[in-house]
Amino acid sequence: SVEVVVRDLKPAAWHHFFVSVSVPDGCLAGAQVSAEFAAKGALSPIASMYTAACPPDAPDRLRASLEPTRYLDGSEGVKLELRWQQPRNNGYKILGYRLQMLSEYLEDLPSYLDESSALPPLEEPETGAVKVRDIFVSKWRTVQEGSLTRFTLASAPRRATGLRFRVRAASVLGAGPWSREIEVNGQRDFRRFFPACWDYLEETRSVVAAANLAAKQMADNVRMRRPMTAPEPAVGEPAVMTMRGDGRRVTMSSPRPNLKKIESDAKKAWFESIPRPKSRQRRPKSRGQRTGRGVGVPRPDAEEVAYGV
Repeated sequence: SVEVVVRDLKPAAWHHFFVSVSVPDGCLAGAQVSAEFAAKGALSPIASMYTAACPPDAPDRLRASLEPTRYLDGSEGVKLELRWQQPRNNGYKILGYRLQMLSEYLEDLPSYLDESSALPPLEEPETGAVKVRDIFVSKWRTVQEGSLTRFTLASAPRRATGLRFRVRAASVLGAGPWSREIEVNGQRDFRRFFPACWDYLEETRSVVAAANLAAKQMADNVRMRRPMTAPEPAVGEPAVMTMRGDGRRVTMSSPRPNLKKIESDAKKAWFESIPRPKSRQRRPKSRGQRTGRGVGVPRPDAEEVAYGV
């Protein structure tokens, strides 16, 4: 007898099996067989079976996308979005997903000063003296549960250590296996997906710092009544940046500083800071003095003016 083991059958589905006997060429010499048997072979009776249902498979294609953002305080950050595809339900409807993130933190581990025994006593000693040691703990914690196949983290930290995520689906039969873990490093992936944006952010920081320095120098010059010069072309008001990322494509818009306005404001401030002597106030002239006609007090420069007849 021949025994065959069939693996990786689809759950909650019908499967049909049969055996076909085929005879290689050259083995039919001297044998009395029919032409149909020689062409198609013999077919055994069909055996059918229905596999039982099971929990859903692991979610497929867990992937992350990053998008640069700017907050109200002017700092830049990264928005993280996770997406995954619905796996095979294996016979029952998927009720929801559980997404977990690996958290790393320090935890205090108190121990008594008496280290003679391996285990601490059940009650605290009379002295109450304890010492505390820090241990590094890595623990998975649930960040989202529900039917959504996406997750958004508005402010992903740009730190050296990465963020690790995993997700699994659940049905009435229980939770399925975890998906493959995905690691997201804010600074590393931000540089990889958005190199132009990262360079632009670094350039914007230098421009803003130079603009603040130029504004401080301008204020000092006005206060000390020193001549001022217009800022450099790259220096001006802090640029307002609006960026939107989609995959690997990023669009940016940054209004350039109004150099003419900056120069005119600097000249105006310098002109107003110059001290001027007080001017003598003159009495307004009468109508006759203004026109040189009519009667009244003669003009002071009447001797120098000659009128024709």
